Amino acid sequence: MPGLACYFSNNKVDNALFNKMVDSLQHEDFHKVDTYSDPNFACARIHLGIFNPESQPVFNEDKSICVFIEGKIYGYEAELDNLKNEGYKFIKENDAEFCLNSYIKYDKDFIKKLNGNFVIAIYDSKSKKVIIANDRFGFRVHYYYLDKDKLLLTPEIKAILCDESFKKELDKIGVCQYFAFGEFWGTNTFFQNINLLPPASILTYDGNRLCLEKYWELKYAPDYDKTEDEYSDELVKALHESVERRMKPD
Repeated sequence: MPGLACYFSNNKVDNALFNKMVDSLQHEDFHKVDTYSDPNFACARIHLGIFNPESQPVFNEDKSICVFIEGKIYGYEAELDNLKNEGYKFIKENDAEFCLNSYIKYDKDFIKKLNGNFVIAIYDSKSKKVIIANDRFGFRVHYYYLDKDKLLLTPEIKAILCDESFKKELDKIGVCQYFAFGEFWGTNTFFQNINLLPPASILTYDGNRLCLEKYWELKYAPDYDKTEDEYSDELVKALHESVERRMKPD
């Protein structure tokens, strides 16, 4: 399944385990894989080569920050122009470079304004931390596992199960949720200690502390002063804008 496979540790990355994880996720010959690793961080992007086909990760000038993104971000052209005018450097002007320069300027707060469906991994080697974020509705499902010395993130649980040190114990609440509703609620999965990354999440891990921040929540606040025709007009307008936004990229 396309997505990001990440491995972050204060100790040295187990490259054999990481490669095994990536291999388990590459189901088709046409799947493309971009990889990067250093002593403490490894990440692979398994993708179709359609959105953001350029190789990843992208780096800042001193290569202390690297960014992977799988998915697509929409409607950031004006902000990209602002960043360029302020001297931030772009080569491909794609989603990954936009996220990189936005992170340099705004830190992780830039994620809260993104429009699209995506999962992002940012590795900041100077701060010794990794940041994982997804879109508001969690369109690209990912799971994470934290033990005493490493954080693993993958789009399929079976990649985490490649870690032979992982103790497989059923999460009874997760099992009940899935059989009752056909999906997991919250962070539960079939396994204890393997967690679903919830929608609209920013996960930050520095090797000692994991912080999971929810940056957006759907709120329904109807305006009963509007007529049915006014609601219909607003809905059609929003649909047209959404389609137009998504027709701009190739």
